Amino acid sequence: MSPNQLAKWALIAVTAFAVISDSMLLPFYPIYFEVMFHSSDPLLTSRYLAVSCLIVIVALPLWARVARRFGTLKVLMLSQVGALLASVGCANAPTLAVLFASGWIMVLFKASYLLVYPYLLTLEEAKHQPHTVGLLSVIVHLGAIIGALVGGSILQLAHPPQAFLWMAVGDGLQILVCGWLLLRVQPQSLVANRQQPCEDTTAAARRATTRPKVQLALIMWLFYFSAYLIRPFFVQYWHRLSPQSGEIEAAVIFAIPAAIAIAALMLQRHSRQPRWLQTLGQIPVALAIGAVGFALQAQPQPHWIIVGRVLYGWALFHATVKLDLKIFALSHPNEYSKDFATLHIFQSLGVLVASYAAGQLMVAGGDQLLFVCASGGFILTTLLFWQWFMPREKRLKGATL
Repeated sequence: MSPNQLAKWALIAVTAFAVISDSMLLPFYPIYFEVMFHSSDPLLTSRYLAVSCLIVIVALPLWARVARRFGTLKVLMLSQVGALLASVGCANAPTLAVLFASGWIMVLFKASYLLVYPYLLTLEEAKHQPHTVGLLSVIVHLGAIIGALVGGSILQLAHPPQAFLWMAVGDGLQILVCGWLLLRVQPQSLVANRQQPCEDTTAAARRATTRPKVQLALIMWLFYFSAYLIRPFFVQYWHRLSPQSGEIEAAVIFAIPAAIAIAALMLQRHSRQPRWLQTLGQIPVALAIGAVGFALQAQPQPHWIIVGRVLYGWALFHATVKLDLKIFALSHPNEYSKDFATLHIFQSLGVLVASYAAGQLMVAGGDQLLFVCASGGFILTTLLFWQWFMPREKRLKGATL
């Protein structure tokens, strides 16, 4: 196995451990705050998650600078040491204020693993990048399933703070993988995907892509705002409609979109995919399907919620992967890290505003208002993408990303 391939699979393992750790309590923070600290205020959850997103926005560019100086692998290993210690601090937090402080420190260190994404793509040839993006998407969704199930099991069957200790175990595994990779592969032996500047990658041509990058950033913001608006309170919503269900069942329902995303990737890799299925995977169509999925989840019947989660999962996979590919299609290998970090800021801003707005909307109109707003956001995202990118894609002989 070449050094590049060894690094690729090791970093994919790092991503898997990181996503599982991050997903353990993500659907359950309102329940955790209520069980451990007797606080059921939805605004509390919103503010905690919103500040967490803000920390990621600020920290990622700083980690990128540090990584350019000291190397991505060393930064990943050392930052996860800090995340591990902060996770242990969260598990032993005696008050809500201490938990918040420890949790935000944990998020600060965990933000570094987002460097894996652009770093991996610099090691790949352009023709292999769609496969890698799809593989990372599957890892993220599979990790979300495992993390939600583990978190729900801990809350239902064990002492809730143990979830943070299992997060620390995930951090420890990341440290071991990065250390092993540093011993096996010298970073200078990795061959980056450095293309020579050509007619379409000159400085003038890259300046010409500034406008579509700005448009894509706005689409990213709106898409992530809409997609994650319901996330903090979905488990509570399900419990209200199905009070007899436990945390494990709620975790399964929460994880349906991730399972659908994995199934969608398997279908996408099929060599003889029918044209109608390809059409359903195009960004505008997938977003429209997602809007219907949100509308169905607003119906107060469990069977409609399950159908809505399926449609939402289809939309989330196709829109996330193909919008990410759009980033790199508009970029140049030498600018992958910078452009990815910039676009990720807009993604994180979308999640940040969604996290804060969710609590306000819950207080103002309840759960169903969240789904209505999310559905409207997907419709608006569809219209903007169609207006800004579909004419350009038609000029490129109908190619879709």
